[in-house]
Formats: sequence, structure tokens, C-alpha cells
Amino acid sequence: MEYRWYAKIIMSHLIYTDGFQKFKVEKKKFNQLKKLKKLILNVSEKAIKKKIKRAEEIHKIIKDGDNFNEVKLKIISKMNKLEINKILFSILKENLIKIFGPDIAVQKKVNLVIQRPFDKNFVTLHKDSPPNSLHELVVWMPLMDCKKTNAFKFLNIESSKKIEKMFKNKVNEKKIKQFAKKKSFSVNTNFGEFIIFWTGVYHYSGMNCENSTRWSLNLRYKNLFTPYGAKAYLDYFEPINYSNLTKLNIDY
Repeated sequence: MEYRWYAKIIMSHLIYTDGFQKFKVEKKKFNQLKKLKKLILNVSEKAIKKKIKRAEEIHKIIKDGDNFNEVKLKIISKMNKLEINKILFSILKENLIKIFGPDIAVQKKVNLVIQRPFDKNFVTLHKDSPPNSLHELVVWMPLMDCKKTNAFKFLNIESSKKIEKMFKNKVNEKKIKQFAKKKSFSVNTNFGEFIIFWTGVYHYSGMNCENSTRWSLNLRYKNLFTPYGAKAYLDYFEPINYSNLTKLNIDY
């Protein structure tokens, strides 16, 4: 099912009724996003000790026998030493403050997913809560244009509740997958766009059947003073923005 995005719909509508929404990076922040992508590619080149001309074609550089998962972990480790969290927050700040207010906590480490064509290790149907709190939102940001099977897929809140009941009632897994395929929205997302979604909605990627590799970042945010899940404050989350009142209390 294709996801229709109307740019003029206010933020509160889709996130709180569907559980997910696509946004555009502000024009004034787009250069920051391009610099972030370049930074990640530079880190990746150092990790694999090879030149990457086009990120979409990294599957032509790293073959199946090169222990691709180990390479990804090395890239993620190097990437998270560069305060990627702060760069991303500077790009997303206005959107996040509108949702959470100024007191915001962020997941300490940014996740990077590199999904090669026809790789059997893909994100299957799931939701993030539990173990994550229902008071969190996830930002999914691709580093290139993602369309068709390279796009992420979401079920809205209503369909996610039905999926939850199906799991609890031990419905046949095949029927659950058929229901998810029928009810999911495939969200084509270009570089310069990102999706914010609630931890309570089901989502998945499926196999990438395009001829390009997908690079994407994902990161979780929440209001600093709302309940945490199994992934607790200071273990997995840290403060990234304070209100003036909170600053007053900290400095007192």
C-alpha cells in the first residue's frame, strides 16, 4: 500500500493517529545533512580501507566473503565516536521540541543499517516497545533515495493493534504476514527526508530487491522526564536538550 504524504498536514495529525509521519529536512539544515553523510562515508572508508565513490554501490566493494556484519560493526563503532548524536539533533531540533518540549533525552548510540541487494538479513515485522518505552519516538533517516523494496514499511496504529491481538491469540504466522503485507504502507523516502514513528507501531523492511544498497540511520528520542522501558536512562539514554527551568534546577 502506498503511503500518501501531504506536506501541509500538521505534525500532530499523522503521528498521533497513524503512528508515523514523513518530514523534510529544512533547507537551512540540508547542508548539515550532506556533511553528516560525507562524515559517515569518510569513517566507512577508513574502516574498510577502500575508496567509496557511491555509497549505493558498496555491495560491489565488500563481497559476501568479507564478513560484512563485522565491517558494519566497525563502521558504527567509529561513527559513534564523532558525536553524531549532536549533529543529528541540530538537524532535527525544531521538529523534536514541537513534540516533546525542550527537555529531551536521546539514545546514546546512533544505529546505522546498510542493507545490500538481496541480503537475507533484513528487518522483519516487529515493534520497538517493549523493550523500549511507549513514550519514545524513532527517527529513521536514509542517506540516499529509498523506493520500492528499498523503502521502509509501516502499519498504522489501528492495524498494529490488530497484529498485537493476532500474536496474543497465537494466529498462524503466515496469516499475520499476509495481514501485514496487505495493511502496511510502503513509504518512499528521498535523501533529505526522514520518518518519525512511534515505538508502538509495527514496521519492517523486507528484502531489498533493488540494485542499490540502502544506508539509513535510526535513533530514539523521548521527553527526559517520561517513563523509560528496559533500556533505561544513562544506560541507553542521555540528555541532549534542557528547558530553562531544568537548567535552573541543575545549576542551583
